[in-house]
Amino acid sequence: VPWDKRLALDIWYVDNRSLLLDLRILGMTFARLFTRAGVTGGNHATMEPFNPEPDDAPAREEES
Repeated sequence: VPWDKRLALDIWYVDNRSLLLDLRILGMTFARLFTRAGVTGGNHATMEPFNPEPDDAPAREEES
């Protein structure tokens, strides 16, 4: 799931939190653990790093 969608889902969760929703998420998590479906991010072993800058923004030099 791309970062922008993940952040939107986080906001949705805060607006709709409940015990029933938490139990549903927990059940879905256990299902993913046992089926191992969708646990990698495309061509990555893990999710790609968070980049708050738009793709067309000039690159910043990292501090050393």
